[in-house]
Amino acid sequence: TMRRGFLGPTDVHCNAGRVNGTGPMRWNTSGSDIIPHVAKSVVGNNDGSEWTMTLRKGMRWSDGAPFTADDFIFQSVDVHGNDDVKPGKQNWWKGPYDDPVVVSKVDDVTVKFTYPDAYWLFPKMMLFSCTNYNMPFAPKHHLSQFLPQFNPDAETLAKAAGFESSTQHFL
Repeated sequence: TMRRGFLGPTDVHCNAGRVNGTGPMRWNTSGSDIIPHVAKSVVGNNDGSEWTMTLRKGMRWSDGAPFTADDFIFQSVDVHGNDDVKPGKQNWWKGPYDDPVVVSKVDDVTVKFTYPDAYWLFPKMMLFSCTNYNMPFAPKHHLSQFLPQFNPDAETLAKAAGFESSTQHFL
């Protein structure tokens, strides 16, 4: 039995997400097991150091752009791997190791997460209750316009929008 009181409209989004999930994995309806959600499947190798995530084919962002493995690479390398943009690291990205995860694209709907050693908590690290930039994916097609490594005019764009830097504009 899950009992939870919502105190107002702002409570619903994240609290509903704790049950429904917004990440690659979510809790089942009884809250007893983790099951795929955005992901179609997440499978670890025998020693728990490598996790392969297969996405659901045909998924799209709200603007209709395809949701692909590239969105995971972008978030890992260009967001979490950039200390100016994301100085605090998430457990899915760092794990218990000095070196971060290596996120690689197998194909458009398959992403591989490789850690220096076993990381059996990985499926739990894929549970998210609120959508934010701590997720392991982000819409590269939209957000890359704010980063200088993708857009040479990112600083000009930021200034025109009233920000001091492209990093502030991105955030």
